[in-house]
Order: sequence, then C-alpha cells, then structure tokens
Amino acid sequence: MNLAVDLGGTHLRWALADARGRVAQTHRGPSVPPPRLADRLRRSIPARFRRSIRHLVIGSKGVWTRSERNNLRRQCRGLAERVTIFSDGELGFWTSVGRVSGSGLYLAVGTGSLVLGRTATGRWVRAGGEGPRRGDEGSGFWMGREYLRRLKGKRESVLGRLSATPAAVRRTAALARRVATRAETDPRCRSILQEAEQHLVRLVGEASRFFRAPGRIFLGGGGALYESAPFRAGLWRRLRRSWPGRFVPVRPARDVARRAAREAERLAQREPRSVPPRRLAKK
Repeated sequence: MNLAVDLGGTHLRWALADARGRVAQTHRGPSVPPPRLADRLRRSIPARFRRSIRHLVIGSKGVWTRSERNNLRRQCRGLAERVTIFSDGELGFWTSVGRVSGSGLYLAVGTGSLVLGRTATGRWVRAGGEGPRRGDEGSGFWMGREYLRRLKGKRESVLGRLSATPAAVRRTAALARRVATRAETDPRCRSILQEAEQHLVRLVGEASRFFRAPGRIFLGGGGALYESAPFRAGLWRRLRRSWPGRFVPVRPARDVARRAAREAERLAQREPRSVPPRRLAKK
C-alpha cells in the first residue's frame, strides 16, 4: 500500500492506494501543525493497513527547508518503509504540472496563496506564500478578512486578531465561499472577488519573470478556491488579457492526495532533485 498526505492550511487529506493504483481508503479532517501530523496519522489510519504501507508521500504546509523535512521524516518513522517529504506546493506541482512537463508554474489558492515555479534548468522560484500576517493577497483568508472589513465594518483591532491562531485563520478563510456566492448580486463582494483575481495574476507575473526563454508556460493550480470553476474561469480571463497566449492551463488534480497515492513510486523518485525554493520572486 502507498499512503499520500496533503496537509494544507484548512484541511488534512490522506489516501491509501494499492500497488495497482486503486484507492482503498481516504480521509479528510481539520488541519494540524506539521509536528502533530505523525500522531494524527497513527490515530486515523485503520489498523489493518498500518503494517502494509510501503511508501508515505507527504505534502505539508510550512515545510520548506531541509531541516524541516528531516524533522517531519523522523516523526513519521515507523509509518512506512520509505517516507518522502514535499512542501504542499511542491506536491501540488508534481501532481499537476509535473505530469505534463518538468517546467512550469503552480498556483495554490486556498486558505493562503502561493505561486511555485520550476524553470527549464530545474531552478525553483516562488511568489507569495508568506502567511496571513504578511500577505497572502487573493487567498481565502484575504477574501474573508476583506468581507469582514467592507461588509461588516470590523475595526482594525478586530481584523488584526484574525491571524492570531490557526483556527481563526480557517474560520476567516471559510468566508471566501460567501463572497463568491454573493458576488453576482452584491457589488462589494464582486469587488473583493475581482481584486483577489488581480492579486493572483500579479503573483503569477512575478514568478513568470524567472522564465527567461520565450514561449508558453504550463500553469496548473489547486486549492479550494482554484478548484471552483467560476473563480478559475474569472482568473483565467484576466491572465489571458494580461499575457495573451503565454500560459497553457493544466487541469486541476482535484484531490491531490488521491493522485499522489496512485503515483507514489514516481513521486518518490522526484525528491532527491526537489530543492526547497529559497528565492522569492520580488516585485
């Protein structure tokens, strides 16, 4: 059996698949901090599967450096014969863009926002992904905060506390669905949605500057907001107006954990060449 884990800002998802790629079990629950992931997995994986897991592939929020990866790998010792650690953005990249090309961009739009790219020379770059306190413009959290600011009239002192705890961040990000639903009839919600699209287009532009060669760039995406067809359609309209013909859309994975569980063998081979991106794309 192969186990794949997608640990994002709001949800923890895992999937178990056999050697033929058939998914045997899935799980979805609230997110946890990376140091608590191993304990959550030990509690949530059915006992009948625990001794038969060959590969464990993890894509986790907040895991970029080699030491962070090694710490998480040590904590997961005993869960599988082999453990492969990615950031959640890298796992999203390899389960979408990486299936069609080794080079391209991956836009993650969920609780947070991030563009992760890999150039033709294997160089990793990113834009955004700095967390709710420092940015994440265009993300679910940003949209929820703007909803509370513009429609509910919340004061700055209240808005400043929205990023104080992971639970508060998740509750705020959940308001993005309300914004998207009301955008057709409420001009204030429509304005928030349009500004979110503008922020995300800017992030894509920042990361794409590192692709020096002319030509088209594969662009995939994931996260709760990106997987919304209306939101994705509006975002792509802006991208095409800003850079006609520059980006080639890659179909979203929908369920990263399921796809990663089916392709665990391929993903495990990627890790030695997968370097944590330390260079941020600057304005």
